[in-house]
Amino acid sequence: MTRSSWLFNPENDGQRTFRERFEAHVRKRDELIDKGEFSLPSREGILLIIASGRPSKASSVLPEKQIEAFRQEADRLAEERRSMHADVQVVQRAKPKEMQVAIANPEISDLIIIGHGSIARIWTEKRGDFSWINVAEAATHLKLGRFEQRMCGQLGDTGAVPLGTFAVSNLENITAAVGIAEVPDVNPPDELFVPVFDSESEDSMLVQVQQLNLRAAP
Repeated sequence: MTRSSWLFNPENDGQRTFRERFEAHVRKRDELIDKGEFSLPSREGILLIIASGRPSKASSVLPEKQIEAFRQEADRLAEERRSMHADVQVVQRAKPKEMQVAIANPEISDLIIIGHGSIARIWTEKRGDFSWINVAEAATHLKLGRFEQRMCGQLGDTGAVPLGTFAVSNLENITAAVGIAEVPDVNPPDELFVPVFDSESEDSMLVQVQQLNLRAAP
C-alpha cells in the first residue's frame, strides 16, 4: 500500500471501520457544539493535571524515579499555571475512572496529562490505558481550554487519533509531542509539545488525522 492510498482506499476493512467510528464521534462533537455544551472558560474553570503512576520497563530511568519525575512535572506546571485558572488540582496515579470523571466534568476547563503512552493513549494503573475512544465516549461537553498531552507522541498507520481530539471545542488547543517516540522521563522540554491540528486548514478532522498517521507509514 502506498503512503497516499491509506487516505483513499474504501475497500480496506480496517480503514472503513476506523472511518465509521471516527465520523460517529465527529457527529457527536457537532451535536455538543450545536447544543452549546461547553465547560467553564479557562479563567473560571479548573485546570486538572493528571500524572500517571505507571513506569516503563524500557526506560533507562529507574521506575520510582520515573514516577517521581512525573509528580515533579505536575507540581511545576500547577505552580506555573495557578494564576490562569480559578483552581488547579493535581491527581497522581491516573486511573481510567478518574479520567472519565474529568472528561465529563464541565467545571474542568483544561487538562494536562503526564506519563507514558502515545499520541492516542495514556498508560494508566494496572497495565491499563485510556485512549481517544474512551475520551470520545466519556465526553458530555467540550472543554473551552487546553488539552496538553505530555507523553510520547508515536504515530502509526492504523488510525492513531490524538487523545484530546473529542474533548475540546478548539482543536488548536491540543498539544502533543507529535511523532516523537521517546519523550524524556525527566524534565521534558516544553518545546516538544506543539499544536496537533491546524484549525485554519480546509482539510477535515478526518483528513488531518490520516495525514498525521501517514508521517509514520512505510
